[in-house]
Amino acid sequence: YMGDPLHSTPAVVNYTDDRSTVFVGTNEGFLHAIDTKNGHERYSFMPKELLKNIRKLYIDDRTVKHPYGLDGDITVWHDDGNRNGIVDGKDKAYLYIGMRRGGRDYYAFDVTNPIRPLFLWQIAGGKSDFVRLGQTWSKPSKSKLNIDGENVDVLIFGGGYNPNQDSNKGYSRR
Repeated sequence: YMGDPLHSTPAVVNYTDDRSTVFVGTNEGFLHAIDTKNGHERYSFMPKELLKNIRKLYIDDRTVKHPYGLDGDITVWHDDGNRNGIVDGKDKAYLYIGMRRGGRDYYAFDVTNPIRPLFLWQIAGGKSDFVRLGQTWSKPSKSKLNIDGENVDVLIFGGGYNPNQDSNKGYSRR
């Protein structure tokens, strides 16, 4: 069973031995990793912030407002040393995903090993340095910035969407 990937665009990572993994987020709140050779799920991840939705999803009551989960766009960064498009040798593969309407957070994973992902970090919107971060609708972009003469890896994304913009106050419909 898999929930709806309403806004999440699947991303593919190619590994050795002709094995690839498709990653996709769903409104159910999971990031799924699916083996392209046999269609089996390798693993899935649900942020603790979305555990509160499990009961609503289980009951599946059509009168309850549809919960949103981990349905942001996925960014894959592949440090491809030999430029062959396959995660092999000393290559690294990282995945970044936001919650979109499901929340204000971004998550990072090391997916270098196709069956043993590593959770790297979380940007928690509404807290510490990201207190003003809105819903994480923008697809993050990996880049480098020169900071004080040193090239530093960075993730660039928008400031987020404020759901108070959902109302039609002051606007007329035609």
